[in-house]
Amino acid sequence: MTRDSIPLDPRIAAFVARLDEDEREYFEERAAIAEYDGGLTRAAAEEQAYQLTLAYRQRHRQRVYRTLCAL
Repeated sequence: MTRDSIPLDPRIAAFVARLDEDEREYFEERAAIAEYDGGLTRAAAEEQAYQLTLAYRQRHRQRVYRTLCAL
């Protein structure tokens, strides 16, 4: 998956369109690893990357919130 490719699933494509640069890189890396190293289809790899990116965003937001509350 490259920066120019759009995910096959419209739901995932809309999600990826809203990601910031770091989150998009995280998504693309996971999708590529799952597809090429894991042997998943592109659609399955993108779904897995979508789930992982949702969890990543949640963890990141919790860290930011805790940091801001500590100030």
